[in-house]
Amino acid sequence: MILDTVKLSGEDAYLRLNGEINLGTPGSGVRRSKTGAHAAIGAGTLMELSGIFFQIDGSDLLPLFQRQDDPLLSIDVVKEMYPGLMKDPYKHRVHSIGGYEDFNRSQLENLRVMEVDGYPTLVSEGNQPGKWISPVYRFSQPFTFDSAAWYLPTSKLTPKDGFSYSLTLRFWRAADPIDQPAPRSVVLAAANTLPDATRCIDAIQATAANIVAYQLEFTATVKHDTYLRERTVGDDDRQTLGRPLLRSVSLLEMTAPRYEFYSLQELLTTSAMSHIFDEHDNKLKKLTAAVAITAALEEGESVSVTVYNDNVTAAHKLTYVEARLAADVKSKPPVLNKL
Repeated sequence: MILDTVKLSGEDAYLRLNGEINLGTPGSGVRRSKTGAHAAIGAGTLMELSGIFFQIDGSDLLPLFQRQDDPLLSIDVVKEMYPGLMKDPYKHRVHSIGGYEDFNRSQLENLRVMEVDGYPTLVSEGNQPGKWISPVYRFSQPFTFDSAAWYLPTSKLTPKDGFSYSLTLRFWRAADPIDQPAPRSVVLAAANTLPDATRCIDAIQATAANIVAYQLEFTATVKHDTYLRERTVGDDDRQTLGRPLLRSVSLLEMTAPRYEFYSLQELLTTSAMSHIFDEHDNKLKKLTAAVAITAALEEGESVSVTVYNDNVTAAHKLTYVEARLAADVKSKPPVLNKL
């Protein structure tokens, strides 16, 4: 069954807080922030977001065109960037480690790089404990990781006694001598992690901060091999290998939010189109803007807008903020099989 694609419209297009469309503060004496969100996306539904239309009113908006000390407004996207890891893609940069270049420049013990299902993969050689130590990646500016995910080319239904592994991020800060072993580390997957365990970790920013260089270490103990054979044309000596273990590691670096606005000027600069209404009594009281932001959102994912009126003086609070989504909605209802 396939349903037509429809434009998100009507009341469903507005971001709301407790059913209220106005995300501004309805009074100059109240100091609070408000976050508006859409209705939960159901199973079998895909919402393809293309933009957000804003209408902003205030007693005097002109002073808010100057950059404030704190944000005025932000757009937040929650998306499953990796299985089990819900993050905002507009607040992160991904470091992807994998492929022939990364693996072949590494230190390998009882592991081999070969193509499995079209992807370079670390494969065990027999039942001996294996280890992969990546090259050292060095950067000119410090940064912080807040999460990580890794891809194992094996099902979580693999018997638990098939193999176990560990994954560690080792890193240096600016004052650390990089020609010496890394003095700091974060355990991404503890020793003897089993194949059915979660393959991601979140909230590591308190430790994995101010990094200028890092290195990954992966270890695996294979108890039962799978049957894997590499064939070379014209070679009768066909070698059997062990279990495919690791395809890639993704580290999520925290970056300055792309859609966090400290002034109305930043909002208008990011907008695809905008309109500033005429001033009255030398005061600007209304403007509209259309921010082009794209995201494909499914069940459990969302987009929201927060208005930080508590960061603005009472004389310049936003009295009315309306956020309406521009999106296409595609549906394919899940089928319930009845006997």
